[in-house]
Amino acid sequence: PGVAVFDVAAEKVTQIISMPAPVSGVVLDEEKNILYAGSQKDRDQIYVYDLKKSEAKENISTGYGVEELAISNKTRLLFSANKFTNDIAVFNLENQKEISRIKVVREPVALSVSPNEKLLAVANLLPVQSAMEKYISANVSLIDIKNKSVVKNVMLPNGSFALKDILFSNDGKYIYVSHLIGRFNVLTSQIEKGWINTNALSIIDVQTQELYTTVLLDDIYKGAANPCGLEISEDDKQLFVAVSGTHELFVIDRDAMHSKIEKSKENSKIIRDY
Repeated sequence: PGVAVFDVAAEKVTQIISMPAPVSGVVLDEEKNILYAGSQKDRDQIYVYDLKKSEAKENISTGYGVEELAISNKTRLLFSANKFTNDIAVFNLENQKEISRIKVVREPVALSVSPNEKLLAVANLLPVQSAMEKYISANVSLIDIKNKSVVKNVMLPNGSFALKDILFSNDGKYIYVSHLIGRFNVLTSQIEKGWINTNALSIIDVQTQELYTTVLLDDIYKGAANPCGLEISEDDKQLFVAVSGTHELFVIDRDAMHSKIEKSKENSKIIRDY
């Protein structure tokens, strides 16, 4: 097991950094050129690798089930999403010591730091409500980095679960999260056309800290099974969605998508006002 170093210009893997076990949540501290990676074997450990010296350093102990790591360069903090202890561990990058532990909703699996590094967005994998409730949804937790506390848990549409990735737009106005929507409140009378599960991309308005809208990624006869990784172009114009179930990469025109959403909201407001 190891971490591959990919040269973008040469379009090839230039190095494989050996790791003691398979890893998750790899992140690079560019200031000190140190690589951090969550262990999938020793689930409460973060591997530390010095790229300058090409040597492994002492592991960092964290909560159980490290799924994702993120760094705030301005505050020099490392965040660890600990899936099975339902919390985010916060470490000082200068001495690699834990300074805080923040409780979130249920099974955090993805993290994103806002461009101004004031907020940390956390994707919680599963809903916390009872299956008997009428409204069941996984949450996105918004954490104030300075105060190291949750300021808002944003609920997604009814039936939302299996949150996979989360990402701030480069302008910091929106948060995107990939997930599924389960139609738990209808009879399983068919399997076509997303009747059981629908694949979605939810958008959160950062200023209001509310759900802005949810975009369905499926066509009527062609599903976008299990959307996972998200990335955005440097010019903020294209949003990329890795669709693991169909081995595809969706390229979304952000300007066109948001323009269509705004027009849709204006039309619905006219109907409501009428």
